[in-house]
Amino acid sequence: MVSEAPVAIRPKCFMAANAIDGRALNEPRLRAGLRDLLAGVICSILSVAYCLSYAALIFSGPLKHWLSYGIAVTFLSAAIAAHCAVRLRLQSLGPIRAHFRRDGDACCSRNRSG
Repeated sequence: MVSEAPVAIRPKCFMAANAIDGRALNEPRLRAGLRDLLAGVICSILSVAYCLSYAALIFSGPLKHWLSYGIAVTFLSAAIAAHCAVRLRLQSLGPIRAHFRRDGDACCSRNRSG
């Protein structure tokens, strides 16, 4: 009697292992996404460190009782500034995106003469 080996079902973590060992990282969109994610994490950590140090610098001495409010205000102002920066960046990319979709060319026809 011949018994067959059970069929191995690949768990979902196997797919993640493929991404980690480099096989799936050859896709340019995934690499760009991971690079953007890493840049966002680094910028977030730097922003938090900047906000904490700025609040600690301003709210020292006789203002130390309001340090918790100062930290909250610096985080809020950093979030508002980031929101404004993202909005301005997305608004400035609007015409270029439309040009790329229409033309498919990496050059911008506005800068070409003739």
